[in-house]
Amino acid sequence: MKPTKKQSYFRSFLLFAVLFSFLTPPTFSNETRRSASPGTQNKTSQTSALFSPHQGEKAFKKIYRSIKEAKKFVYITIYSWSDQDLDKAIKKALSKENKPSIKVVISPHLWRGKREKLTPRIEALELLGAEFKVAIKDMHEKFTLVDDKKLVNTSANFSWGARTKYSENFVFHDRSKNPSEDKLSRLFRQFKLEFEILWNTGKDIITHGEGISEEIPFTEVTPVLGNQTEAEQELKPNINFFSSSMNFTIRRNKEGSKRLLQGRYYSMYRIKNENKEQTWKVRNKLIDLIQNAKKSIHLNLNHLAIAPVSDALIEATKRGIEVRFVVDNQEFRRKAKKSALMAKFVKDWRNIEGNRGKNPPVRVKYYSLSPSPKFWFLNHHKYILVDYHPLGFETKLFSGSYNISKKAEHNQFDNMVLYKGPEYSKLFTSFYNEFQNTWKLRRPLNINGVPKVKLSKEELLKLIKTDKGELIIHFKKAISLSWKEITTLRELFAKEVSSIPAFWNDLRDNKHCQYFLLETSKFDGCK
Repeated sequence: MKPTKKQSYFRSFLLFAVLFSFLTPPTFSNETRRSASPGTQNKTSQTSALFSPHQGEKAFKKIYRSIKEAKKFVYITIYSWSDQDLDKAIKKALSKENKPSIKVVISPHLWRGKREKLTPRIEALELLGAEFKVAIKDMHEKFTLVDDKKLVNTSANFSWGARTKYSENFVFHDRSKNPSEDKLSRLFRQFKLEFEILWNTGKDIITHGEGISEEIPFTEVTPVLGNQTEAEQELKPNINFFSSSMNFTIRRNKEGSKRLLQGRYYSMYRIKNENKEQTWKVRNKLIDLIQNAKKSIHLNLNHLAIAPVSDALIEATKRGIEVRFVVDNQEFRRKAKKSALMAKFVKDWRNIEGNRGKNPPVRVKYYSLSPSPKFWFLNHHKYILVDYHPLGFETKLFSGSYNISKKAEHNQFDNMVLYKGPEYSKLFTSFYNEFQNTWKLRRPLNINGVPKVKLSKEELLKLIKTDKGELIIHFKKAISLSWKEITTLRELFAKEVSSIPAFWNDLRDNKHCQYFLLETSKFDGCK
């Protein structure tokens, strides 16, 4: 039967409707779209990242601008402090008629080592209204909190190296457009409580006869910090805070006690488990992430010094998980030791069936035969990216100030923040790209313009020997090298100085020299 003209129009309309339904995405309420739409960032409260050295200037300017524009308060934690632009930002904030309250906690190692240089700087800021304290133990955290609206948590210290040379990350959180937004407000409370712990247990710095600083009331009043663990927080939060302080409980110091007179309102005491061993809140979360990985683990690290973490990564490799590292120059060693376990991971990886003779999945940001602070190009990152997917499905990022070490867990203040879920997909991609950039850093290109997978002996020799016959001890720029390439490079260097038996002993006394002249057997380019 031949269709009528009206039926033909109707069929065409149905066909168009079906096609349109496939091409048009379903609509959601604003609340549903926020959690269900992959790759969508929450527009009312932004979380973003910047990376040194290529974005270092931009990152620090952003931090200092937020300090200058503060209206109510600024909380700052300092581990290292050579960048005097921080002083200028604080002075600018305190020059306003309605100046904010600015409180700063510095690490005791910094105060002990540079007290003479720091005292006049701190006094100048305290005379303007800032307050300073020294943490009760090494304070390695690096975060700045402004007005409950802006927060940056970073691997970077307030130093010129972090700003211009080192590989660092900065995670910025901005609630200024919607201060009541729930997800970030919870994270801000956690950081605020962390600072209050640092402040209320810290020792006051008195510079001009002023009285001791006042106690800050705790945001979440609790006598035991261990209750901040994920199990006791909101159900499966997509962003969560972990700190070494969670391994301690606090108690108020007695009235009239010496500690109280120093401005130390509380003292910290270690929490022990049922076996009377100190707890490992951050390490345990890290191992949990490794054990639950489904396809990949990317680690961009300054240090690896906890054996159970290395062991968990080996087990992940055995079950088919792709594990890749980028680490700092100082982590390369022929033999492992407690403070540097990358060599242990490499050895254990090579012992896995089928791996003997293969190149371990480790790249080193290499810049020195014998690293010296004067020539550092540190890989200062401390993050692990699990199951990366461009849209954020099942991806997890664990990032902060925590070097993977017993010291970070038990002997100093450190933190890590866990991000998960599609809403942080852009953040995950930025960290993945940073990993890839560091993995390929300055490697020679093949004929197709792609970084080479393997460098020849001739290419490695060019890295350590100039046309003038100078041996390069410290590079002018860092390069990413495999474990095997560094082994070969160091063998080539040793061969060049094989006729100079005193070289290795002399190197210890000339570690701040950039070159060794083969013709005269002298060190050159010394700082």
